[in-house]
Amino acid sequence: MIDSSSIIVIVIAFLVGFFVVSKIFDSISGRRRITNQKYAPNSSTKNEEDLSSNNSANFQSSMIDKSALSILTLIGKFEPNPIDENFDKKLTIMQNFFDQNITNNKLARDQITKAIFYSKNSDMTLDMIIYKIKSLRQNDAEFYKKIIQLLLDISLVDGILSADEELTILKICMDFNITDSNPYKSYKDNLESKKGNSAQYFSQLDKDRYYGKVLGLVGQIKKEDIVKRYKELVIKYHPDKVSHLGEEFQLLAEIKIKEINSAFDYLKKRYNIN
Repeated sequence: MIDSSSIIVIVIAFLVGFFVVSKIFDSISGRRRITNQKYAPNSSTKNEEDLSSNNSANFQSSMIDKSALSILTLIGKFEPNPIDENFDKKLTIMQNFFDQNITNNKLARDQITKAIFYSKNSDMTLDMIIYKIKSLRQNDAEFYKKIIQLLLDISLVDGILSADEELTILKICMDFNITDSNPYKSYKDNLESKKGNSAQYFSQLDKDRYYGKVLGLVGQIKKEDIVKRYKELVIKYHPDKVSHLGEEFQLLAEIKIKEINSAFDYLKKRYNIN
């Protein structure tokens, strides 16, 4: 016969066991709920994705062809003022280019316009953009020439090829290694044949302004400013400064340093800096 103390012990053991089993069950159920919430889509996540899709990074990544994005970035850097009375004509030229040369990615006019505006706020330099295009279309000289023709057509919509535009196009030709044969050279040769002379492409002042801008110098350029600015930029963009960010950032820094050194070499000779 079981006495009262034994019954109490049995009851307590039963309650403790029930409590432990309940806790284990609740723990398992809680984990399942967390897992379902983590992987199941919900309205708040969708709203966040919808909102984020409006930013420039997601807009750019949604573009199918990376070559198209790189060229639009180049145009954005090339064009100082994309919104003017001739912009609609320029937009037509761009759209025709992409329709004819980037056949797997039809771009609407508003996509082209947005991409150009976003590139204005990009930290990418001209050298970085050219490097990107060359990595995507390696040794494709014919495609490079089409890009030069596109930039030339955009520039000539207003009937004027400014010194900055001309110098930039020439630099891009050199970077693409198509200086001997390209639409820009054909355009200049045609102009010279009409004029009957062989005038220089650029004035000394044009070159000074172009390379001065690379170092961030505007207006009257002074020797001391050239050296001071060069030293500041070399420190700022030295690859060691971004070594902790990975190889890609080091490569971009090396490209920027190359651009800075080229400008400094020209200005150093021009202003007799020892």
